[in-house]
Amino acid sequence: MDMIDKLFMLSKEVEDRYDARAAERAASLEQIEEGNMLDAQDDHVRARLQRLNIDPDTHEQIMDEVPGALGSLGIVDTIEEDVNVLERILGFNDLIPVHFLEKGWLAARAVGRIHISSGLGFGTGFMISPRLLLTNNHVLPDRETAAHSYIEFDYQLGVDGRLMHMQEFDFMPDELFITDPDLDFTLVAVNPLNTGEWKVASYGWLPLIADEDKVIVGEKLNIIQHPSGERKQLAFRENLLEDILDNFLQYKTDTAPGSSGAPVFNDQWEVVALHHSGVPKKDADGNYLTLDGGIWNKSMPVSQLAWKANEGIRISRIIKFVDQQMLPDSAVKLWEEAKSVEKAPIPNGNKPQIGGTQTVGQHAVKIPTPDSNLDEVPDELAGPLAELQAFSERVYYDSQQDEQGRKEYYGTLAPNEKSEPAFDLKTADGWHIIVARQMQNDGEDGQSAPTFEQLQKLLEETHTTRPKYDPTKEVYPWIDLHEDGKIRSIYSGKVYDPADFISEDFAVEQARTQQLLSYRAREEMATEADIAAFEMLLEAQLPYNCEHVVPQSWFSRKEPMKGDLHHLFACESGCNSFRSNIPYYDFEDFGEATRSECGKRVGNKFEPDAGKGAIARAVFYFLVRYPGLVGDQADEFEQERLPFLLAWHNHYPVTVYERHRNQTIFAKQGNRNPFIDFPQWVNHVDFSKGFG
Repeated sequence: MDMIDKLFMLSKEVEDRYDARAAERAASLEQIEEGNMLDAQDDHVRARLQRLNIDPDTHEQIMDEVPGALGSLGIVDTIEEDVNVLERILGFNDLIPVHFLEKGWLAARAVGRIHISSGLGFGTGFMISPRLLLTNNHVLPDRETAAHSYIEFDYQLGVDGRLMHMQEFDFMPDELFITDPDLDFTLVAVNPLNTGEWKVASYGWLPLIADEDKVIVGEKLNIIQHPSGERKQLAFRENLLEDILDNFLQYKTDTAPGSSGAPVFNDQWEVVALHHSGVPKKDADGNYLTLDGGIWNKSMPVSQLAWKANEGIRISRIIKFVDQQMLPDSAVKLWEEAKSVEKAPIPNGNKPQIGGTQTVGQHAVKIPTPDSNLDEVPDELAGPLAELQAFSERVYYDSQQDEQGRKEYYGTLAPNEKSEPAFDLKTADGWHIIVARQMQNDGEDGQSAPTFEQLQKLLEETHTTRPKYDPTKEVYPWIDLHEDGKIRSIYSGKVYDPADFISEDFAVEQARTQQLLSYRAREEMATEADIAAFEMLLEAQLPYNCEHVVPQSWFSRKEPMKGDLHHLFACESGCNSFRSNIPYYDFEDFGEATRSECGKRVGNKFEPDAGKGAIARAVFYFLVRYPGLVGDQADEFEQERLPFLLAWHNHYPVTVYERHRNQTIFAKQGNRNPFIDFPQWVNHVDFSKGFG
């Protein structure tokens, strides 16, 4: 029996169930159209909202104040966000958070195209754990068929519009194979590695959730599928759930027969059903109809059939069925693993969970806790974590040693006969800053203030060791720690565990590497310029938790600027991306302004919420160390904004944290930040010479 015959046998069963529920479905749909969803399924709505962690008081307020059509839900200002969720569930609001697309992309990774043995056709399947795949019984009806079939991932177009590099994995039905023709599902083990040593777990998985309150009638559904064996596609929120049966969900959608075995999602990208068949449209004489209203026959492709409804098997029923089976020990282990995973690892470098195993790219990475056994983590992580674990045994800041190092470092500078400020500055906004000219010629400890040229030469000549940009190794384990052993974001001031940043950035680096390898493999004709552009895209999509206070794009991402530790600071990736490469600014209304936790950004202006003194001194260092690289493009930091940094420097004095950084970086790369050592020199150095 071929796939078309199987399809029509199933569709007849679905049609019978569909027709038998005509009266109940019509009543529900009438309530949906009139907007009376709360009246139609009050208890189900409550359970659905509770699953979304909406406060119970919110339901009561919605139920009591706004029954019926929900047309005026927006008046409940105190629960506006929860109301938006409810409106979205019930179809009154199609606005969704942008991260919906990101979560959907991650979910799509676990969906593949099944090649059925002996050329019998195609189906869709999806991973539900690191080793198990779920599809339909009519796709893989028995062990023999499964043994001669395989799953193919990444049969889809990439962001560049080109076909991605596919990876094939064999099924291993001898390890686990569970099927049921009545529920029309098959659960089968997948080979963890393919012939190219790619890991199937790298594609993530869609965990099965036994709860029954994942969706309500009237809610929109999403389906990721390979319709008719075509490239991966998405039926996006056009699928209205019409009816919930004991074992099945029935919904309207545009799915095609090749979508047998596709996952059906709610808006939280939880799998609510396994798609398996539908109800074709017929005319009065019982003829199947085509999409354009004509008569369909078997000489036509199945994709031309018109459908009036589709059906999926409820995930909760599949879980219940499998739980009742007597399985061998090896299969029990695989099934218990599938039920225990709450969510899949996020592929391609998104943030891992600390203290577990994270599959990143093609690597299984042990994500450590601060007290992890270093023998159990990758070698690249062992060094940074060992340094972090030694924090309590080290002297955080040795002031006497630092004073001696400072004297020796600047002792070679020739006395500067005149160290008056060489200029006044006026910003484009009219803020005039007058630098006091009555300063003494000598700085602290009698150290004479040098010229710009003297400092520039010293900083360059003593920059003898030039570490590559590697915050996991160079920034988080010691240099950027505060006195309590924690990390504080340079922009938000939030406190983080350095082990988290070490692990997350290691995962990001692994993901970047795998993405780049995949790109090189599928783009054999790519030029060095193409590869460089792709690397830039990866850095933007998969950022580290580290910030260059002088953005990389201003110096073309070149070394030694990129890895110069004096202007690298820990910063959660969200704030890193929020700032982007926007030049610093000082808003007059910053204290009262509406801003993010990272700061305020308007147009080509960004003011951080924290770290202003350290930022200013790092920029001063960069201007002197690398003259001409800042301000040589219109969208970079302009000389007219320099007074903002001068004001930040004077308002936020040097801290022990900065002195620790300076001392540690001095030992690491050989040079120092003179404006941490001698803050008063800022008023004597002509920074205008550092601008391009």
